[in-house]
Amino acid sequence: MTSLVEQLQTEALDSTKPVTDLLRKAFVVSKKLGIKDFENWITAELNGYIGSNLKPPEYRKVVGEIKAYNPYNNFHMPIIVQDAKVAEALQTRYLKYPISVLQGFLDDKTRKTDTLLLSFNRDAEEYLCKGNDWTQPKLHISVKTIAAIVDNVRNIVLQWALKLEEEGIIGEGVHFSEKEKQKANTTTSINITGNFQGILGNVTQSTVTQNLEMEIKKNDFESLAKFLKGVGIDDHDIKELNQALKEDTMPRDKGKFGAKVSSWIGKMISKAASGVWEIGIETAGNILGAAINSYYGFGA
Repeated sequence: MTSLVEQLQTEALDSTKPVTDLLRKAFVVSKKLGIKDFENWITAELNGYIGSNLKPPEYRKVVGEIKAYNPYNNFHMPIIVQDAKVAEALQTRYLKYPISVLQGFLDDKTRKTDTLLLSFNRDAEEYLCKGNDWTQPKLHISVKTIAAIVDNVRNIVLQWALKLEEEGIIGEGVHFSEKEKQKANTTTSINITGNFQGILGNVTQSTVTQNLEMEIKKNDFESLAKFLKGVGIDDHDIKELNQALKEDTMPRDKGKFGAKVSSWIGKMISKAASGVWEIGIETAGNILGAAINSYYGFGA
């Protein structure tokens, strides 16, 4: 009989398998093994982070576009907030809904729009509408951003199930030995810390950054391009970076890139913010900075 851990691995690789079903099975595994922090994370994902003791992970942070209704042309127009800090605060949200709600929004059969509309509180509405004729400001969130959250949860379960097997915790059917239960509670690598942010939520501590120096060789653009393609950057953007690297001079200090490369990084972070590149903004900056540092030979 296939063990629950092996079933988790197989089902996590199947994109047609609902994430809610995957989480329920992972909950059974964590409950049987007594891995409390993973159990708490699953509970928050299934029930939502509203009222939960857990802070929503970084992969649930999204950035949207503010639009308001213009009654003169019957059109929802983009609103530009001049104050950068206020704009960031208004455009950024943590989606606290149960994962089933986010998963349901992705259903092509029932979805009527590719944008999720989020309301503002009264103070924010008054701020956005003060001195203007437009009304009903909403934060528009791309469906691609929501898809990235659901995929991140699936990736976390897969990574966790693989780590269980790596530690020799597989079980037989739906049962685990006492030795496996004991190991599960003494092996820190399969427990989630309080600031757990997902497979790509905290790149500075992830295997992505840890392995950059092995994957990207100094002044070897082919190895850099291969890495960037692996994290979802398209060929056109990779070619633009290649040109930017050729035009900029070699930086003297780590992280102090030339104007062309810095501009390219800014463009990619903008793509992350808009949902074109399905990755978090903070994560995007960390990945690109670490990768280009490795290319220049500074190390991740």
